[in-house]
Amino acid sequence: MKPKIDKDPFEYHIVPGSNWELIWWAATDELRLMRYTNSLNLNFLRERLLFLKLFLYLVPVVTVTCFLLWILGIGFIALADLPAITPASIWETRFLEQWQELANFETKFGSLFRTSVGSLVDGLVFGLVFGLVFGLVVGLVVGLGGGLGFGLGGGLGVGVVWLYYYFKNLPPKLDDNVYLVFGGIDVSLLAEKRLIQQSRENPDLAARFVRFLFENRPKNHNLAALLSHVVAGRRWEAAALEMEEKALEFPDFEINGFTIPDSWQKQLERLKKTLIAAEQQTQISLKKEQFEDFVQELKKMHDYVSVARSLTFRDRLSATRRIDWHIYYREAIAEWVRIARQQLQEITAEAERTEPIAANIYKTGDSLTDLDERVFIDRLDLKNELSQVLYTTKGFSVLFLRGQRRVGKTSLVKFLPLLLGKRFTVIYLDLQGNITSVPDFLRKLRTAFNKALALKEEEVWELPEHWSEALQVLLHYFAQHAAAENVRYILAIDEYEELHPHLAKNSEQGAAFLGTFRHFAQHQTAISFMWIGLKFFSELKNPNWNEYFVNAIPITVGYLNRAESFKLIGVAPLDYEAGLPEKIFELTQGHPALIQKICYGIVNIANEGGKRHITWSDVEQSLDKMIYITNNGVCDVFHSQTCENEVDLDVVWSVIKKQPIPQEHRQRLRRLIEYGFIVEEAENYRLQVPIFETWWKKFA
Repeated sequence: MKPKIDKDPFEYHIVPGSNWELIWWAATDELRLMRYTNSLNLNFLRERLLFLKLFLYLVPVVTVTCFLLWILGIGFIALADLPAITPASIWETRFLEQWQELANFETKFGSLFRTSVGSLVDGLVFGLVFGLVFGLVVGLVVGLGGGLGFGLGGGLGVGVVWLYYYFKNLPPKLDDNVYLVFGGIDVSLLAEKRLIQQSRENPDLAARFVRFLFENRPKNHNLAALLSHVVAGRRWEAAALEMEEKALEFPDFEINGFTIPDSWQKQLERLKKTLIAAEQQTQISLKKEQFEDFVQELKKMHDYVSVARSLTFRDRLSATRRIDWHIYYREAIAEWVRIARQQLQEITAEAERTEPIAANIYKTGDSLTDLDERVFIDRLDLKNELSQVLYTTKGFSVLFLRGQRRVGKTSLVKFLPLLLGKRFTVIYLDLQGNITSVPDFLRKLRTAFNKALALKEEEVWELPEHWSEALQVLLHYFAQHAAAENVRYILAIDEYEELHPHLAKNSEQGAAFLGTFRHFAQHQTAISFMWIGLKFFSELKNPNWNEYFVNAIPITVGYLNRAESFKLIGVAPLDYEAGLPEKIFELTQGHPALIQKICYGIVNIANEGGKRHITWSDVEQSLDKMIYITNNGVCDVFHSQTCENEVDLDVVWSVIKKQPIPQEHRQRLRRLIEYGFIVEEAENYRLQVPIFETWWKKFA
């Protein structure tokens, strides 16, 4: 025996299994019927023939049914002897005289049969002809589906009685209700409370039912929208325990009385952003602060959804639209607030236990964000230089932000909105390990643009085959939006060198691609490009980048100066032994990533030892833990990435050992000097940062 396969209750096929099923659709589901007939692409004559064929299927059914009802009717009249017990005024005099002469049931039944059979035939013929003609005429106006619906569905009015009985005696289920069968009814007044309760109990099944209603029941979109909010609220509530940020989504539709306000959407984005930042934070004191912000954003969200809906007169008349669906979000957010407060108490206790002396807010890995403002040192020289270029230079379109890795280029870009104000919008894209081809780069750049401007595209962007053509389309898309805003866009592309190997795979297309960038940059000022990286344009060949960005404005991001370094060291409220900040500066030469790592280690040592006074011994301990290790994220990057070949390694060793540099290595030496890793003193050379030299001797 074959195993029984459960039928999908939400399956909605449009190809009938038989003509009888098609007739059933005509009576119950006009939309399905119309989809089927439209899929046939029938001409006018074939449509009429199909209608006639289906109508003829009904003739024997209607005939037999009417005949049986007629037999039952005259049988009842004869058996009950109705002419004898009812007022004589409702019968003809001649009929009553004949009736009184009939002695028994058989003769009375026979008389009724002979006198009324003619009327039965006439009525059947007239009814069938009228139904056929009416259906065909309607079909001329609204199509075959509408014709069948009008022609065959008129006699199902008695079904309303059955539907009422059904809802009064059999509770509807999400996967077994009349909405799955009938396309033109709305009995939500009787069903909504039960369906809401079931949607809360089984939101996944309810979501499938909602999708079915939206796709196949245009007259029931109000009910679909209501249940969508029920499902969303229940899923939010279920996600509270694990703080699942991805579950926090509103249903996306626009239906009067059920549309999510823009203010809710904006607050939800702020809420999710705060939650993500708190979850990603590993330093306990910062995590505590960000979780406190998250709880406050939750309370604001609760305030938004607690505002009573403004009901129109039409809303009050609708059994569905007058329901306060805000309550489903209020209940869910209340649960989030409860769980978040519990987690905040746990985080606070852990922070008090692990950081009794000072909160450790230094960053040791990722670039800084706007949440790390206290350890972002305002680089006044760079700020002034950028401001002068962006506000006073006419026609600028290409900037080149160059500097060593881990010196704060990315952090500076992420703080640009705070530095420059509202007149500029920064669209940031990091290419490091993030792109697989030129088309992939273009898609991700478009995605970054849309995300920054909160734009939604309904269709997936189809790229032209040639790179330059695809770039032209993309830049035109950017320009269209720029023209509508009174701001200037800065497309900041980090680790831009990652794009070059993909362009080099087809140098001819790559050259045309860069040429398109240049042409666009020269003929408008609303959009600017900021290339961010270590290498100079002149180092990237085939295609040759320096040929296309001759007028790019270079801005170098170097190390912190002495005052800026002392400011970063003093972020934590610790008591440093006299001269220690100067020693840290001498070791790092103001390299921001090295200072962050050293100070992070020092704060940990202070908290572990329960002391606020910091000595040279503590600094040495931090150096051993954070800096003088194989992979510290700074020195090893210089060794493995900046030094690209054996010649570079030999040059560094020669500088450390004070050995002469061979003439054939001078070009590579000049490259490391221009990068800022090596400095020239009289006729000698040295590594600019002493820590680099110590690390190199230990691990290189």
